[in-house]
Amino acid sequence: MNDIENLSDEENTVSTVEPSQTTTQSFLFHGTGSEYFRIWIVNILLTLLTLGVYSAWAKVRRMQYFYENTELMGARFGYHADPIKVLKGRILAVLAVVGFYSLAYLFPAIEPLGSLIWVALLPALLCFALYFRLRNTSYRGLRFAFSGSLRQAYIALRLPLTLSLLGLAAVAIALHFFEENKSFGMFWGIVLTLVYVLFPIFVMPMFQVQWKRFAHEHSQYGTEQFGFSATVMQYTKTYLGSFAVFLLLVIPIAIILMLFILLATKILKQANGLTSLWPSFSEILVFIGFIYVILFSVAPYLKAKFFNLAWSNTQIGGHRFAADVPVIGFMGVSAANFFLILLTLGFYRPFAVIRTQKYLLAHLYLNTLGEPAEIFKMADSSKPSATSEGALDLFGDMDM
Repeated sequence: MNDIENLSDEENTVSTVEPSQTTTQSFLFHGTGSEYFRIWIVNILLTLLTLGVYSAWAKVRRMQYFYENTELMGARFGYHADPIKVLKGRILAVLAVVGFYSLAYLFPAIEPLGSLIWVALLPALLCFALYFRLRNTSYRGLRFAFSGSLRQAYIALRLPLTLSLLGLAAVAIALHFFEENKSFGMFWGIVLTLVYVLFPIFVMPMFQVQWKRFAHEHSQYGTEQFGFSATVMQYTKTYLGSFAVFLLLVIPIAIILMLFILLATKILKQANGLTSLWPSFSEILVFIGFIYVILFSVAPYLKAKFFNLAWSNTQIGGHRFAADVPVIGFMGVSAANFFLILLTLGFYRPFAVIRTQKYLLAHLYLNTLGEPAEIFKMADSSKPSATSEGALDLFGDMDM
């Protein structure tokens, strides 16, 4: 470790250690579709029978199965959440939503504030979720910890949060203008276009990077702290790439659908068929084509890219993670899973989840410095974090 501490800042950003000093550790997943199917079907049945109450126990059981079947360097992870605390968090969330919409029913003027409130609370909810997840996750008998505070989270996310709130406010004003005039007008039309185009391209990458950097820098395992080195530009390029993939696929699909609709319309007219129903059917075809492009191209593309980008820029101490999920291969897995779920009326879903998990973990690695037994310094897990806010201890101890 002394060699690492003597490296310059510039060298740290490029390469933490010499290739000859590192050992690549692979992640293994031991779960099977048949095992998870039994857990999945029981969870669904009991959740239905208890009108949703069992969903808290279902989540804990599901998480325990995935954690306990994930192995790194001969040891498996553990998940220790209390289902009662999960249930409390869900009840709190339901009460908050029902309470807001009850007020909105009595006072319709506050309804547009819903999205603004949600975005304003998002950093806090993310902190609560991460705090709960980490303190209930263990590896080699030692639990992870989160030391960030709500104040630090809002400071870290102040710029993307402000831009998001301004964008939502512009949308709310534009919608109000539309209701009053039954037309957006050129000015508000331009505003809406800019919001919907610029938000995913510029604001979302900024939000993701700043949140991940804050979350990693305040997450710990023993005495070792995580770090995150990805840039906003890297995430922006990923979003632009997904947009390019969407255009590359949506254009030929749109042309094929248009030709099919024109041909079918001509045939129906000649045969005096059900032309009255055809417009609705053609709209359904267009919708299906759009969903096809999203499910089989954009969604898998983003998931694979974000997985690689996030993990390849994550480190703990002098040890770095790496991920190399092939985008085309993951698209194929996602497409096959989707069709099999459709063919089996949904019963293939647990097998699809296991297949996806195995595929992702098969392309995730930890490049370690030194021998596996010396990798992590073990801290006294009985010492609680002194930097967590009281609000995190109160609400973060529930699954948000």
